Amino acid sequence: MENCKMKHLVREDGTTNGVIFPKAWCRAKTLSREQPLRLVLIATAVLLVAAAVLLIHAPVFSASAGEQEYQIKSGDVIQVIIWNESEKPIEVTVSADGKVSIPQVGILNVAGLTTEQLRAKIVEKLKETMTNPRVSVYLRQFAPDPANRVYVLGQVVKPNWYELQPGMRLLDALWLAGGPTPLADLSQASLFDPKSGNRTVNLKKILDTGDMSLNTALSPGAVLLIPESKNEVTVVGFVTKPGSYRFQKGERIADAVAAVGGPTQDADLRRVSITRKSGQTLAIDLEAVLREGKLSDNLELEPGDVILVPQARNEVTLTGEFQHPGTYVFKPGQKVLDAVSLGGGLTTFADAPQAYITREGKKIPINLEKITSGEDMASNIPLQHGDVITVPSGAKVVVFGEVAKPGVYSIKQGDKLLSVLTQAGLPTRDANLAEAGIIRSGDGQSTSVVKADLRKLLTKGDMSQDIPVQKGDIIFVPRRGTRVEVGSVLSAVATLRWILW
Repeated sequence: MENCKMKHLVREDGTTNGVIFPKAWCRAKTLSREQPLRLVLIATAVLLVAAAVLLIHAPVFSASAGEQEYQIKSGDVIQVIIWNESEKPIEVTVSADGKVSIPQVGILNVAGLTTEQLRAKIVEKLKETMTNPRVSVYLRQFAPDPANRVYVLGQVVKPNWYELQPGMRLLDALWLAGGPTPLADLSQASLFDPKSGNRTVNLKKILDTGDMSLNTALSPGAVLLIPESKNEVTVVGFVTKPGSYRFQKGERIADAVAAVGGPTQDADLRRVSITRKSGQTLAIDLEAVLREGKLSDNLELEPGDVILVPQARNEVTLTGEFQHPGTYVFKPGQKVLDAVSLGGGLTTFADAPQAYITREGKKIPINLEKITSGEDMASNIPLQHGDVITVPSGAKVVVFGEVAKPGVYSIKQGDKLLSVLTQAGLPTRDANLAEAGIIRSGDGQSTSVVKADLRKLLTKGDMSQDIPVQKGDIIFVPRRGTRVEVGSVLSAVATLRWILW
């Protein structure tokens, strides 16, 4: 029996494709002459197999002589087979600019070429890297009819024309084009339709409400234009870069403020306002949004919004025993001691240890006596807008006359004359101890003099002269050799009270 090898079918263009024949073919010579019919049947089966193999690679449109004159154009589908590498066909669509990209070959301009001219061009390119390249080129599909196209243009991912399919509607065309870009304004899309005319279509409403009655069918030649969004807001006031900002759907007030560089140091985020295109103005606590996550105030932006970030008023109110009580504007970073300076300092009757700040309805104790002395600087806290600092009147008495240190002194409940005189440094050598006394207001209008014999108290220890003192008492110690007249003392006290109180 002769050695049986792979047989080959030869194509019309000279290319070949290996085909394995059944062993029966090799055994054909040994068949008896009495079985000619069986041989004919086997041969017929082999030919049918070979024909089937050839048909696998048959293109829809062959490159016959009649079709050689057809010139390739945009939209055509071309099939290329490079027999040297693989028998797997390569299908490419001619782009709008008349080009195709073929592996191992690169990008070729094919518009206006016949299939034979394209085959020759590919062969020339392959010769740079391949010996005796064998190539077949077929026209697989003609370009769609331009009259059966729809166009989706503007702010879509893939603006282009698309073949109109039966039943195609607005949303179908939109998704064929890859959907809208982030800058698309779907509410103002324009439809130019040869049958239904030109009109504005609200694609956003269709998507938001699901109202498919608005999702109209398209006609051949329809153009759907998605315009660029005019979603702009204006941010003014105390921000880094005041001006207009183009936002995307879903962005909020905090996004807009951040986009213009954020607030300045002087901004009052608690009093931000937003004015809508309708004229409605809404108050926004942006500080609560940023620090506390209060999302209810972080409104979604709308076209035409104007966001105002005002300057912080930074006002503090001083009440009580300040030289100049009132409301003052302070600078960011200023503290309690700065506020005391703004109010001209404390009066002599201030109860500094009992001072306090009222902030957002809460009472915060501050010991101004220790703060001013530097003992408790931790309590010298930064001021906040709306703070109210109150310094109550303390229980004070006045000591004047022949004492070492005349002045105003604080007293507490139960203090007596001797303790106050001790604070004042005790009487001098020129003091008329027997004529000392206390001038005391009764109901706020009448004044009386309470005699106190300091000679008995200091030299004889007569504690009956150690009189309990009261708030507002004026202790006087006259000079020796001076006759004390009650009328003159009361007149002086009236003057003293006017000055001190």
